Amino acid sequence: KFQETDASGCVLARNMNEIASVEVDLQVALRIAKHAGEMQKTVDFGDVFGVQLGSTIEISQALPRLTPNVRRVNADEHAKAIKEAEAIVERASRTYKSIMSNNFLDANRVGFYTISDPFRLYQEKNIKSLEALVDANSPAVMLVHDKSRTKRGRLHLRAFVLTNAYITFHRQRHNEASKQINEVQLRRKMRVCGVYEQGVLREVPVSIRCSLEQQLLLADSVATPELPRMADNIDQRIQYGTALLQNYSRGIHNFNKSLNSHTYGVNRKLRERDYQRDSGNTVVMDIEEKDVNNVDINTLLGLASLTEQAEHIQAVCDSVLMNLAVAKKL
Repeated sequence: KFQETDASGCVLARNMNEIASVEVDLQVALRIAKHAGEMQKTVDFGDVFGVQLGSTIEISQALPRLTPNVRRVNADEHAKAIKEAEAIVERASRTYKSIMSNNFLDANRVGFYTISDPFRLYQEKNIKSLEALVDANSPAVMLVHDKSRTKRGRLHLRAFVLTNAYITFHRQRHNEASKQINEVQLRRKMRVCGVYEQGVLREVPVSIRCSLEQQLLLADSVATPELPRMADNIDQRIQYGTALLQNYSRGIHNFNKSLNSHTYGVNRKLRERDYQRDSGNTVVMDIEEKDVNNVDINTLLGLASLTEQAEHIQAVCDSVLMNLAVAKKL
């Protein structure tokens, strides 16, 4: 059907089904969790491979991006550690190239995963990585593994994709890259495309695919974790909530700084425009009062991060209050 309507064949088709869910193989989830347990950095990344079937992305393979940390002890030990690190990266690189050279479904890159706290996912570099996949007409999904929440006894894995509005905006911006478009016009285009209403990222549900053989293997190996004392559990949650509030306070400060900088910049351009108009000069500055409401991508991502942090803090506080109420009755 595609070849009848397009002389170049179906390879140039750009309109893929909207992603509605992500299905992750059990071995992929375990590999990401193992990577998180072994990493020494606060943030790390890896690539995921699979295929999109209909509106579902099936992920069957994951490879970490190895950038090992080398501790400087002395010159000899440092040189030895450098060689070991280079050997690890070289082996991983050979494995990666071997997978990519084979025409298997497992060699089709459909996104990446990041191991960090869930509020660091709202960063421009992650958006750029998803944009690169969209430009290659490939499925684009970002898996987020929260190490701290997983330690509480349940695998915390989420999936995000770009919203339709942002994909439309990105493609229009890419098609008009040769034109000289200023920042004000770019933000107007974001509003027209609906980015301010839909946002930049959209979360989709994640399910873990577990075969019958994997279920049989796990049946005898899963141990029941020892439950903590209620007093210790409440104390840990209070400490966790306090750390969240401190991080939220820093985020509010940075967000206000970014917003004030944007407002100041727009107001300055408005004053320059009015000065040119009052002086009888030709007004060449394309800016309006309503442009003060058109913020940039970083401000949108910061707002999304603060919103999610506030909801998480509320959930933690509700949990602490519920535990305290149960402890009081006991």
